Amino acid sequence: MLALSLAACSTGSQSGCSQTAVQSYKTPSMVSPTNGATGVSGAIGTIQIQSQQLTLPGSLTLTSASGASVTLGTPVAAKNQPVPTGTLFNVPVATLASGTQYNLGWTITYPGSCLGPSVVKSATWGSFTTQ
Repeated sequence: MLALSLAACSTGSQSGCSQTAVQSYKTPSMVSPTNGATGVSGAIGTIQIQSQQLTLPGSLTLTSASGASVTLGTPVAAKNQPVPTGTLFNVPVATLASGTQYNLGWTITYPGSCLGPSVVKSATWGSFTTQ
C-alpha cells in the first residue's frame, strides 16, 4: 500500500502529495536588438534582455539559422534600469557573422512536483539579422 501511495504522489496528481506545483516565470523578452531587426551590426557586443524577475533564471542560447551556436557571456544587470518592474540585463556576445539570422532562445529547468521528474521548458524569444 505504501508503494502505491508514493507512486501516486510522484505523478503530482493524488492526495497526500504536499509539494507545491512547478514554479513559473514570465518569459523574458529581447529588448535590443528588437525582435525581427535587420541590419544589426555583427560587432553588436551586447544583447539586452528584460526580465520580470530580479535574476535571469535558466540559460540563454544564440544560434544562427543554420544551427551554429554562438557563445554568450554571463548576463549582468544594467546600471540604468529604465523600468521599475523587472530588470534589464546586458548579455555579452562575440562578433557575429554578417548577413546571418540569429535566434535567441531560453531554457529553464524546474524541479518536478511531488517527486516527479524535472520539467524543462524552452522558448525562442526572437530573432535578428546582421548586416
